[in-house]
Amino acid sequence: MKNVRIIYIFLICIYGCINIRLDISNDDKAWFPYSTKKIYATREAVFLIRVDSGLEPKHLALVPPSDSNRGSGYYSSPKSIEDYYKNPDEACRGNLGEPYKIDVVGVVEVGTELIPYKVKRNAGLDVWFGNHTYDTRYARIISGQFYGIMVDIEDISWCMKEATDLNRYIRIK
Repeated sequence: MKNVRIIYIFLICIYGCINIRLDISNDDKAWFPYSTKKIYATREAVFLIRVDSGLEPKHLALVPPSDSNRGSGYYSSPKSIEDYYKNPDEACRGNLGEPYKIDVVGVVEVGTELIPYKVKRNAGLDVWFGNHTYDTRYARIISGQFYGIMVDIEDISWCMKEATDLNRYIRIK
């Protein structure tokens, strides 16, 4: 039994993190300020990017351009839609000269409709940083070129203060 504990502690130290993912889509408070009964639309064009948050497996996310009005956001993106259309390879190198390439799938145009679909809670213990709890909201695209795709909407949801005043990237349809 003592050997099992030693192995368990060794594995925690090596991997550093225990993470549990739970579907909490039925919790109305987790959706705030969204409602699963409403349709939303993009106010500005945003990138559809393949991302890896570290807490969840690789997935697709709607990410606004990394312009000066945006703040840091969760994921990296090209600086502008125009730069991406002019030279995708150059625009996808990252904002600070990062050695990795941003994996842009395409551009989701203004007016693309979304419906909230799922909320995943990531909860766990990290040996180096302590406890963490983080919710990721997902929506299904219901119009446009990327119809039917489920996307992470966290990056276009920041600064949402109340349900009637969303933000510069998304509005209630």
